[in-house]
Amino acid sequence: MADATKVGFLVVNPEGKVPLVYEAGNDRLSLPKSDVEPGGDHEDVLHEGYEEETGLDPDQVVVASYAGTFIRRHVGLEEGHPTSYYLGRTSEVGRLSPRAAGIVSGHWVRLDSVRGVIQNPVDKMVVADNLPLLHAMAVDLGAGETRDAEA
Repeated sequence: MADATKVGFLVVNPEGKVPLVYEAGNDRLSLPKSDVEPGGDHEDVLHEGYEEETGLDPDQVVVASYAGTFIRRHVGLEEGHPTSYYLGRTSEVGRLSPRAAGIVSGHWVRLDSVRGVIQNPVDKMVVADNLPLLHAMAVDLGAGETRDAEA
């Protein structure tokens, strides 16, 4: 697989929520992502990009694991770019204030609701494949029940 050109973040907080962002010109929520410059270091991008994309303190994020690199296509487009995804946890629960160009707003969304509000199939797959770990991380942070009750 080609070197990743983007890094995606899937971070859970003590309320069992993850930050999602709206990009300009896109009426869909997605996982926060940042560009990787050629030869760039993913750890630096995770640190700087998380702050720019969410407005939250990257020093409060603990990266738990690498979730994989996938070709992520924008909905409705044929071309795609390699995106490496990382899972983490944060103690922050405050309002999201994205500062990155092209990000309109950010929102905390409950873990079990994320797949229903994001549209990109790769983002959905990364969330689905990692839900058990994300639930466990949220509980470790002090969250109560993070799973929606069965109907």
